[in-house]
Amino acid sequence: RSGRVLRKASKARKGNKKMSNIGVLDDCVERFEELKFRHQHRYIVLKLTDDKMNFEVERTAPHEASWETLTEELAALNEPRFIIFDDEYTTTDGRDAGKIYLVLWSPDTCGIRLKMIYASSKEGLKRKFEGIHIVAQANDVSGLGNVLKHI
Repeated sequence: RSGRVLRKASKARKGNKKMSNIGVLDDCVERFEELKFRHQHRYIVLKLTDDKMNFEVERTAPHEASWETLTEELAALNEPRFIIFDDEYTTTDGRDAGKIYLVLWSPDTCGIRLKMIYASSKEGLKRKFEGIHIVAQANDVSGLGNVLKHI
């Protein structure tokens, strides 16, 4: 009898992992490819369209921009955003390397509905943008600092 309950609970958990049906506009993919292959942008900020059916590019930052600049911009927002951040660094043996981060900015002060839409879209976006190395989430400026520790 308890085995049946466990199986039902397991099925319920799987059902909770359902992705949102939010689309991604072609411009998002084009900007991502510019970031990934040509390093034209340091980061891309994505937001929901007004009809909440797609993600669109809100803005991009030039390659010279910094994580600190992004942190200041996000601290002023009261709505969630996705950030695709291109981190380039030199390894200890002198090689140039890089990682691309997908960061969900979801401030505690925003509405629960928006938070849920963004959170349920995270894995779908990761699959859409091939080449994302690390996925992180921050709910406040100190959370952004923790992401920075990994960059």
